[in-house]
Amino acid sequence: MLSCSSLSCNVWEAVKPGLKSVDELHLMELVSQGHFLRAMLEDWHERHVERLSNDPRDDPWLFLSSIYYHATSIYLSGIFDYRPQFDLLFPASLPFQIIQSHVTHLLIGIHTALDTTNLAGVLFFFPLRVAGARSWSEDQKLSILHMLKEISRRAYVVADAFVLDLNTLWAMDRNRENARRAWD
Repeated sequence: MLSCSSLSCNVWEAVKPGLKSVDELHLMELVSQGHFLRAMLEDWHERHVERLSNDPRDDPWLFLSSIYYHATSIYLSGIFDYRPQFDLLFPASLPFQIIQSHVTHLLIGIHTALDTTNLAGVLFFFPLRVAGARSWSEDQKLSILHMLKEISRRAYVVADAFVLDLNTLWAMDRNRENARRAWD
C-alpha cells in the first residue's frame, strides 16, 4: 500500500497542472512501476488465496490482508485511471468489471469482518474510502454508509469504555488520597 502511495505521489509530480512539458520516458517508467506493483499484489494473492477462509475468525489478520489486497488493487488502478497522459501507455489500470468485483469483495469482506471479529473499525476506513470512490450503485453506497455508521457507533462504545475506565481510576485515586489523609 505504501509503495502505491509513493507511486501516486510520483505520478502527480510528473503530470501536475502547470508543467510546460511531460517527459514521456518518465511516464513509461511510472507505468512500469505500476505493473510491477500490480504483479506483486497478484503474487501475494495467489500465494495466500488457498489459506483464506470465508470465516475471518479463522485468521482475522489474513482476512484483513485480503480486504487490503482488494482496496490496494483499486487504488493502484486509480493512480492512472484519472490521468489522460497515461491513456495510450497501457498502465496498470483495471477494467470496470474487475474494479466492481473488488468493490463487491471489499463490501462483503468488511461487513463479515465487522460482524465476526474484534478488528478495530479504524482499519476499515481506507478500504471503505476506496470502495466508496468506485461505488456506482445505491446499494453499494448505502452499504458503505451503514458500515461507516457501525464503525462510528463502535467508536463511541470504545470511548464510553475509556470514560468508565478513567472514572474508575480517578475514583480509586480519590479513595487512596482520602485514605492517606485519614492516616496523616
